[in-house]
Amino acid sequence: MKVTQLELHRNFLNDLERLNRTFANANRQLSSTKKLNYLGDSPLGSSDLVSITEQALRIDAYAFNMNNSAYQLKTAETALNVVFNTVTSIYVLGESSATDTIDAAGRKAKLLEIEALRQELISRGNTQVDGNYIFAGTKVDESPFKFAKFEYVNVGGVEDGYFTNNAGTPVADKYGNFLENTSIPATIPPTLYTSANLVVPPGANDIGHVMYFGNATVNNIPIGDDVEAKAGVSGDKAMMAIFAAVDGLIDAINKMISDPPAPAGAPGIDKALEAFGRGDGGSVTTGALKILNDSRGEIGVNLALVEKMSLALGDRRLLLRERRADIEDANLIEVASQIGMLQIALNASVSSGGILLQQRTLFDIIG
Repeated sequence: MKVTQLELHRNFLNDLERLNRTFANANRQLSSTKKLNYLGDSPLGSSDLVSITEQALRIDAYAFNMNNSAYQLKTAETALNVVFNTVTSIYVLGESSATDTIDAAGRKAKLLEIEALRQELISRGNTQVDGNYIFAGTKVDESPFKFAKFEYVNVGGVEDGYFTNNAGTPVADKYGNFLENTSIPATIPPTLYTSANLVVPPGANDIGHVMYFGNATVNNIPIGDDVEAKAGVSGDKAMMAIFAAVDGLIDAINKMISDPPAPAGAPGIDKALEAFGRGDGGSVTTGALKILNDSRGEIGVNLALVEKMSLALGDRRLLLRERRADIEDANLIEVASQIGMLQIALNASVSSGGILLQQRTLFDIIG
């Protein structure tokens, strides 16, 4: 086999280029502190980094959802806590209104307090977060609780409570379900009344009740792989039993102080207080307060779920960070040591190459 000068040059330059590439890569790692600076540095490692990045983005999206969900849930929890305290005050005022030692003027004063507290309840029920009504179910762009005219009207020989319009015509039943509008021409099929047909009582002492215009559906927010949390609770579930009890109590007090008396359909104060569900020394086991407490508990359960998932996602984020570091980060001590050895190898290669390339024949090389 012939050993030519050209082969010697080529082999020497190839070895020198390989050493230079390795030396340059080591310097890049030292300056960037990263093992992977280009896809070609490690195709498998680069593929793993893409997967890690996708998982990290998904975790970030879950974290964003959890922050929004937690804020909304805590706002709802605070609102319902205020509602509970307000309703407790209303109940105490109602109890004192039922005693024989209080006169009409005293009941009138307590009635005004209760009506003011009802307005506070309506305000809490219409709490907003980022412009969305949190107790409206999925109808977040419309205030869910509205105060409307309520009268005891004789319909078909039966006196019952109805939401009415200015003419005293029933437009919705006592449960807030809109009735058919039969006053339109017979040639047109009957249609339901709408909220536009309701009227707001012009004075504090006019009988009015609260209606709910949201829905019972609550948004689910993804906070993990196959894990969702409720964004809150429906106001219909959480508060309408409360409003029914408060409205009934106001009607009952009005019945006692009215001249002439309120319609027979209005309940007595003792009967109205039963709707709150307090008894046995103030314990809450049934009625509107029990329903409210159940809703508060539901919010607490979802808050606990969000906090649990937040910790779990934090652990996942830490593991991903460690995996990324294993793939991507350079060991600077090892890299510095490698650079030193490569520098020695390069110097030796250049020195020996100078001698090698001066030889003319094989006999010169082997001496």
